[in-house]
Amino acid sequence: MKLYFKYLKVQFKTNITYRGSSLMLIFGQLFSIISTLIGIYCLFGRFETLGEYTFNDILITYSIIIFVFSFDEMFFRGFDEFDNLIRTGEMDRLLLRPRNLVLQICGHKVEIAKMGRAIIGLILIILACIFSSVKWNFWNVLIVIEMILSGIITFFGVYLFTSCITIFTI
Repeated sequence: MKLYFKYLKVQFKTNITYRGSSLMLIFGQLFSIISTLIGIYCLFGRFETLGEYTFNDILITYSIIIFVFSFDEMFFRGFDEFDNLIRTGEMDRLLLRPRNLVLQICGHKVEIAKMGRAIIGLILIILACIFSSVKWNFWNVLIVIEMILSGIITFFGVYLFTSCITIFTI
């Protein structure tokens, strides 16, 4: 894990070299989420409920998906761009290093610009949980935590699966 944190540090320094560009990317991600949220709010303003679910109930699920997807894009982006590693020959270089291959691929590309999306997702999770009509107890909190963890694992699995297919299709 020490090596992975070094990768993160290098990627972070690389991404903030151009502060204006990084801030524009973060605000672009923020604008994308807010515009989608306004669209959902407008739909619920017209229809009020979707079955038994209110806007705040749907907001919990939406915010968890936003957080989980941006978290995976931020930290596991190297698997999403696995085809470029193979095309450019970078994969051969990674294979020759005496380090964990998964760790090297994860650290190869870290998208700090997705941090804005993850922060907004986390804020939305907290706000949605506060304003929802759910009666919160230990089990409901555990379910939300399991949703977040299983979502992270699922998206990582999709990235990993597409990377495995890429080996045979490129």
